[in-house]
Amino acid sequence: MARRERVMRMSVEQPLWRALAGYRVLTMLYAIGFFATAWSGFDRP
Repeated sequence: MARRERVMRMSVEQPLWRALAGYRVLTMLYAIGFFATAWSGFDRP
């Protein structure tokens, strides 16, 4: 039986989805950090 060669397909979308996922993580960390540093400035109703 002949060995099948592994075919790697180049996808244009895959790097874009990874970049979007990284951007989401960075914006979440920014929002958490901003909230943590500005916590004392918020007033309770």
